Amino acid sequence: LRLAQVDYLNQISGRKCTLLLDDIAAELDREHQQRMSEILAETPAQIIATATDQSNNLNLAWKRYSKFHVKHGSITEH
Repeated sequence: LRLAQVDYLNQISGRKCTLLLDDIAAELDREHQQRMSEILAETPAQIIATATDQSNNLNLAWKRYSKFHVKHGSITEH
């Protein structure tokens, strides 16, 4: 439903949304993580996603992304 809203808002206003996604891997199995990743890769939005496990499938379909690691208050870019 949220992705439909993003698409609709982009169509009627021409403006891009920002999606905040918190640990999708905790809610979806591997197959559905991959499907969600492919859908998000085509979504006209800025996406900020968090994860507790670096081995998730979310970034496999994304062509361009920045990855940051936060540990004990220190941020590093990967």
